[in-house]
Amino acid sequence: MGVEEEMILKRTLGKLKRKIILNSKNHKNSSRRKLNQDAIEVGEAVIVTDSWGMRFTHYPNDSENLEVVTKKEFYSPELKAMKRLVHKNATVIDVGANIGLFSVFISKEIGPKGKLVAFEPVGDTFWRMQENLALNRCMNVVPLQQALSNKKGKATMNIFPEGYGAWNTFGKPVFGDIKSIDTEKVEVTTLDAYMAENSIKTIDFLKIDVEGYERDVLEGARNTLKAGNVTYISFEISDIPLKGARRKPEDIFNYLKEYGYLAYEFDENLNRFKGPVAMSDTFYQNFYASKKDLRKL
Repeated sequence: MGVEEEMILKRTLGKLKRKIILNSKNHKNSSRRKLNQDAIEVGEAVIVTDSWGMRFTHYPNDSENLEVVTKKEFYSPELKAMKRLVHKNATVIDVGANIGLFSVFISKEIGPKGKLVAFEPVGDTFWRMQENLALNRCMNVVPLQQALSNKKGKATMNIFPEGYGAWNTFGKPVFGDIKSIDTEKVEVTTLDAYMAENSIKTIDFLKIDVEGYERDVLEGARNTLKAGNVTYISFEISDIPLKGARRKPEDIFNYLKEYGYLAYEFDENLNRFKGPVAMSDTFYQNFYASKKDLRKL
């Protein structure tokens, strides 16, 4: 990151952090009090420090309660797997960064000389991500309000109710009684285009979580994959979003295999990778792909 870019980012993060506090102070029921050692209430928001030492804003309509946000047990396998794959000074791309949970975690892992680019296309979610980056002083993260896919342009994103922004998608998934309530036009580019335009040669870690459209992102990275310029890839297999996108799990595994990338599972209890695997019939799981044998890590 250049000096000028770093200065701009510092000013942006400073403004965002101040705005969090100001917005809360101006709220009609404004108050600031310590709820416990892990959470401070600031107006309508709560600033939570989780078990990994990361800080996040939590709002009344968020789908996850404070205990879940604080303990991060659901995300523990992914965080532990990423800790095995991400190193100091790495270049990382986070596609579908949502409110920035993994961006914040990886930012701390790669250190001040590393660089992370976080793509999140939806306006409200992008704002939440910037809040959390500011709270954690993530100076090595470049947040971009864009989606990645297999072609450049604009696309319509289906927006779910407040608190369920992680489900925002180009598809039409059915999550019981919770349905999308709006749409938003978003900017779309490809990973190949972004890398060429920004003179990025290699990616040490690529995280993809785009609600069923993981293969589309990979298709937009075909030149990068063909050249073997990604060391490790993390991708999500989630049954409902894939059906909503009219995609299948094998589409992702097969596409990666075409370019020499094999997929592995992470065993949290053994703290190691297992595989390779070529298919998934699970309701929800994250996988990790590489040209290296991850079992040997």
